[in-house]
Amino acid sequence: MPGIPSVPSNPVRSFRYEAIFFPDIPPDAELAGYYARVLPDGVIASYAEVADRAAPAPDGFLTRAEDRISGKDALAVRERLRDAAGLSDEYVEVARHTTARRYPGVGQMIATTALYQRSNDYDPEHEYFCLGSHFAMTPEDDWRNSGFCASYDLDTAYYSLMPFGGFFGQSSPQTSPRYPVSPGDVIGKFLNTFDICGIFSGLFGHPVEFHAHDTTGVAWITECGYFTSRATGSLNLTPISEVVGKQPAVDDTAWHVLADIEIDTKLGWSRPGEQPPLSLPWGHLVLIRKAAGAA
Repeated sequence: MPGIPSVPSNPVRSFRYEAIFFPDIPPDAELAGYYARVLPDGVIASYAEVADRAAPAPDGFLTRAEDRISGKDALAVRERLRDAAGLSDEYVEVARHTTARRYPGVGQMIATTALYQRSNDYDPEHEYFCLGSHFAMTPEDDWRNSGFCASYDLDTAYYSLMPFGGFFGQSSPQTSPRYPVSPGDVIGKFLNTFDICGIFSGLFGHPVEFHAHDTTGVAWITECGYFTSRATGSLNLTPISEVVGKQPAVDDTAWHVLADIEIDTKLGWSRPGEQPPLSLPWGHLVLIRKAAGAA
């Protein structure tokens, strides 16, 4: 893999990095396909599909992969992530990945994560990165979205690959109200005023809970009420976290695990009198190393 195209303006204080994403597959599923290529701007983009062992993914993987990497939706998600993170021009996108996980007859989850490096941090001892994800849950048939949990873990290994050793700086979003009010949302405004105890949250709510387990683990839980537009459409979450790591030794060009991005659909989908079969958490790993020759 080539190094990222932007050379830090102060190379003594900031290394260049290479990064790749690899899907983290649970025992109850299998990797249906993985595709990666280097975009014209030097960003390493990849796409993977995870499928139930009893229900293989449909044909046309390469077409879907190209669309997720460079199609209109991919460009829209790319812009959404950068806007949500509020990144300055000093942050350079290093790699981006999308994993699609289909639950046959129930729904689908698409998870996109991008890694950015701050190219000039003026810090002789630390490196600064930003992780941003966009998760989109959609139902099938007559199921409705209920919710999911997404987490970032910086203290994880992958076979012989050791953690990079980073810790979290700032993260967003923080915990949000049960009834976020969009422009013209009369019901949300009314419920925020009068439903103080959250009695109707399971029907009309849309809360986001943020949990910081320690300096290396953060998680978000998002849910939606049964009668909200997000229940029948797309339930989205866009978490962003700053990651700070110690500058590696000059001769350390080994691969490390920067983070494990995990999605748990235990809350999943619902419909009257029925719950879908439980599935195990899944996600993708961010592998990183100092670019060869970087100084």
